[in-house]
Amino acid sequence: MLLTVRQTLSSFAHTNGGAVYGSRSYDDPQGETTDGLQVRTTRKDDSLAVVVVGNPKGRRLTVKGLELADTRGTLLADGSPVTLTRGADGDPILEFARDLAGIYSPAIAVPLPGPSRPCYAAGTNVW
Repeated sequence: MLLTVRQTLSSFAHTNGGAVYGSRSYDDPQGETTDGLQVRTTRKDDSLAVVVVGNPKGRRLTVKGLELADTRGTLLADGSPVTLTRGADGDPILEFARDLAGIYSPAIAVPLPGPSRPCYAAGTNVW
């Protein structure tokens, strides 16, 4: 049991380290998907990391309780693009280029409003 927990934490830190190391809690640090998964956010420089806690599946997530601009983000697990739009009710919708099955607690780097800069260097796990 302890080994499994340690392996899970190690895998999460390796894959999503950019969302944790050197970051701080964002102004509105939490939300929830329409599927009931908890969402946490951190901020690092000019980027916001949106972490979906758990094992989401599919290519689309709707997040309740967060204010996110329509933009593009990056899935930290593999550097693939994520498109953010708004649903009819105003909640942010995250559209992924790949299915999320098999990615535990995926983190998405999203640029905060302001000057246009890349928010994530794909493949380096560094913002």
